[in-house]
Amino acid sequence: MAAAGTLVRALSAALLLGLGSAQCTLPAALPADTAFAAGNPAECELAGELDGAGQGPCVIECVAGNAQGAGGYEYVCTGADMPDPTPDCTPCPENTFGETPGLVTCTDCPANSGTDGVEGAAAASSCLCDAGFSGTLPDDACEECAVDTYNEASGAAACTDCTDNAVTDGVTGATAVTACLCAAGYEGEIATAADACTACELGSYLGEVGEGPCTDCTENAVTAGANRADAPCTLPAIACHAQPSGLTCVVADWPRD
Repeated sequence: MAAAGTLVRALSAALLLGLGSAQCTLPAALPADTAFAAGNPAECELAGELDGAGQGPCVIECVAGNAQGAGGYEYVCTGADMPDPTPDCTPCPENTFGETPGLVTCTDCPANSGTDGVEGAAAASSCLCDAGFSGTLPDDACEECAVDTYNEASGAAACTDCTDNAVTDGVTGATAVTACLCAAGYEGEIATAADACTACELGSYLGEVGEGPCTDCTENAVTAGANRADAPCTLPAIACHAQPSGLTCVVADWPRD
């Protein structure tokens, strides 16, 4: 009987000892979009072992490019029980970014920039200047395209000049090459960057910004020089009149168009 009692006491002690050193096994894979947080104990690793005698806890957090809301998420071994944390990782919305793991909220892109439709951006460099603006983020601010320039796509480091002899007619922040119009004295339609503006020929003019066409001067009127005429026929024309002594030419004084 004494031997049986000794065996029972030994088994009880072993059981108690076992309970005191119960271990929990960390998962082989963490929940989606999470990672172990910096500063965790060395035992916090995939498939690692934690005992219930004070190891851990092992904190996890949402990776960069996500927001996780308030609160902490950790593996804690309590006896043989270790509930799985369930972080709610939400990708950063369009036009925001999250450079740091464990963010509660994502950061808005700078003014006049966005992520071009991308969600889950993890760096400020994912923000691109909008069309009509230029700059290289995060080092520069996004500046509006100046007059006579344009930018059709997001992310341009510089705006593009209108083709020769074309202007935006005072408009800034142009977002398409079609905002470039032939200057007064030139005709043409700018639908692509390869299109050109052609100077009005001698004897014709175009006094407004636009595609034209150039207008011919009225009879007995000329323009102020060849290959450019941005005002209606302003030079005096020469009128020739029949005289008894022959043909005499004088400066005409009639109104011009």
